Amino acid sequence: EAAGSDPAADQPNRDFVYNKEDIWAIVAGKESGVCVAQAELDDERRLQILASDGELSLAVGSVGAALPRGRKGKVQTEAYSFDFKPQYDEEGRYMTADLPFDSQALFALSRAKWMGVTVDGNELVDAQVEKTGFADLLLSVAACSRGEKGWWGDGAPAAR
Repeated sequence: EAAGSDPAADQPNRDFVYNKEDIWAIVAGKESGVCVAQAELDDERRLQILASDGELSLAVGSVGAALPRGRKGKVQTEAYSFDFKPQYDEEGRYMTADLPFDSQALFALSRAKWMGVTVDGNELVDAQVEKTGFADLLLSVAACSRGEKGWWGDGAPAAR
């Protein structure tokens, strides 16, 4: 099953609002209940935390070469790891995890100093998240997706 397109790229008239650490940015989506948090990892790759009605998931995008494809994804921190099934867009430049984070994954991510993402052993993300505002970012993007206002501005539009 193909992943949807990059929701952040679909927001040409909306600006990302950066956190006080100037690392993570949030944009409210056009669809009700959707917000995206994004950090630029390098000149090509972006790590995203997707929020839909308060549930969080993972995405990795590339503005350059296609991402390595595979069947088994893994998110790791220094203390915890969990598997996911990667889903890709047609060009292979955007990958999403098949399921939202469960409570155990969110707990581990909120305390993480480092985060890595691999697909079939190929590295997609190797990021120090300590002192980037990552723990607050997880709470903030979830709040944004529930329509709450905060440092990111107005939250996602409410369902009609």
